[in-house]
Amino acid sequence: MLAGWLNRQQQDVIEYQREEISVLLGQNGGKPRAFSDSQRRRLAEKAATLGRQELEELAQLARPGTLKKWFRMLVKGKWTCLLYT
Repeated sequence: MLAGWLNRQQQDVIEYQREEISVLLGQNGGKPRAFSDSQRRRLAEKAATLGRQELEELAQLARPGTLKKWFRMLVKGKWTCLLYT
């Protein structure tokens, strides 16, 4: 049971990092710019599965507090029109 839980945690970390990479590759030439709502939504969904401590260690594009805020906005329904894109 413990091995299954650890495996799921590792999978969540991998998925989050893949999403970060995907967002970075999608940005224009690596120049800093604001994230689109779609990018925020995707990062927030993946970050929600991780704890704050893990985000402190892993998150490179946005601070953990920002990711959690984006998720709260998503839950409130701000991005409901983007959920199925």
